[in-house]
Amino acid sequence: MLQVAPEFLAQSLNHKAIQSGSARATQYQVPQNPDQSDAIRDALAKTLYERLFDYIIDKVNASMANSAQGNVIGVLDIYGFEVFEENSFEQFCINYVNERLQQIFIELTVRGEQEEYHEEGMKWKDIKFFDNKVVCELIEAPNPPGIFRILDDVCRSVHAADGDTTDQKFVEKLATSLHHEHLSVAGGALQFTVKHYAGDVTYDARSFPFKNKDTLFTGLVLCMQESQNSFILSLFPEDVSDDKSAPSTAGFKIRQSAGYLVKRLSACTPHYIRCIKSNDKKQPMNFNTSRVEHQVKYLGLLENVKVKRSGYAYRHLKHIFLKRYGIICTKVDTDPQPQSITEFVGWVTKHLTGELDPTEIEEGKTKVFVKTPETIFLLEELLYKRTDPEGYKLKVKEYKERERQIKQAQGKNGMKQKCTIQ
Repeated sequence: MLQVAPEFLAQSLNHKAIQSGSARATQYQVPQNPDQSDAIRDALAKTLYERLFDYIIDKVNASMANSAQGNVIGVLDIYGFEVFEENSFEQFCINYVNERLQQIFIELTVRGEQEEYHEEGMKWKDIKFFDNKVVCELIEAPNPPGIFRILDDVCRSVHAADGDTTDQKFVEKLATSLHHEHLSVAGGALQFTVKHYAGDVTYDARSFPFKNKDTLFTGLVLCMQESQNSFILSLFPEDVSDDKSAPSTAGFKIRQSAGYLVKRLSACTPHYIRCIKSNDKKQPMNFNTSRVEHQVKYLGLLENVKVKRSGYAYRHLKHIFLKRYGIICTKVDTDPQPQSITEFVGWVTKHLTGELDPTEIEEGKTKVFVKTPETIFLLEELLYKRTDPEGYKLKVKEYKERERQIKQAQGKNGMKQKCTIQ
């Protein structure tokens, strides 16, 4: 299938090329034991899968590419945290990415909004929230080394593929090297628990080093580059003729990918749709209250709601606000509109007393802030009334007619009919 010489493939799977550090740079072919050869074979399979997957994604992206200049809307769809009865390396990587994405959510929705109030000179008392930066550092920090770095170090230092011994060494190194409030290592067991922002997750450390280690050595790459199949050949374009560096690990790749994703998202204006899992049985109309409450709490939604309710429902640059709503302060189009927020609030205080509360509108250094959505709705209604009086009268008439129908139906058939008409 690979269209390579069987002898070359066998040699590459069963031997590891090691180059001496002498001036002559002599290269040795070191035979591998069965477990090590199994790991090399699996590394080749994983690499083929990964590069085929990337190939498909590149083709899809190329077919969807739009050369026209302009704004782009992207959708990032993630499953969210994974917590099973047994959680392995895959769940650890997925949950790490979720931690990074939660950091952006906190930055843009909670911390970012509160910082905006301070920058605009508004009267504001900060609302406390949990910053999961401490969890991200536990997982990825270079110094002191986080979980990923310790795992990489174990993969580099252990040359044999004895799973139990390697797994035990990884857990022991976690226990001795990392003393952190968000990490606990089970004594005598191949397990460790991370206190994620979404709750505690206990990971089974068995196979962590094996799944993290990338044993696609230079010999295998050279072997694939001898393939008579042009497609296989195109999947291995790298130049390894003078490559003395150690292969990267899965942990390194996931950190690199997450960093790239965060960088891309930070350059955009994200909007969030939070999906709540109503139950663990995948059943419709089945709502587990404690399950829902747990997600709402750990997604940071409570802090977000507190900031939103204590803050301002609307904010915009002053000139844009006046451009839209300034016409409310005029009787005809030729009347001069207010040139400042102070003039606008003064007019509202004088002419709309009892209709629009002027204290709802506050001025910052560059923006104007409105406290409640109801005030925005009222401003929109006043704008409609000023710009299209006939249409406004018709809407009022339609509203009163619907209200009459509702009252009539309520008197005849009770609440059930009322709800139907509404």
